[in-house]
Amino acid sequence: MLPKKDLKINLEKALRLSSPAFGDEASWGKIEKKIVSTFLNWIYEKGLERVKIPIDQLITNKLLS
Repeated sequence: MLPKKDLKINLEKALRLSSPAFGDEASWGKIEKKIVSTFLNWIYEKGLERVKIPIDQLITNKLLS
């Protein structure tokens, strides 16, 4: 069951726009620090976080190596 507003989502378009972020066979599942850092800076600048979150305390790709 979806909320009414979510019934209008164009899933095909959403997947097409987001699919580059999924990566390829070599990079699938790996987290790009630059992208996460951009997001963390944004939530700090918007006041959604009171402190800057150190990226190395938040993510790792060690399990995928």
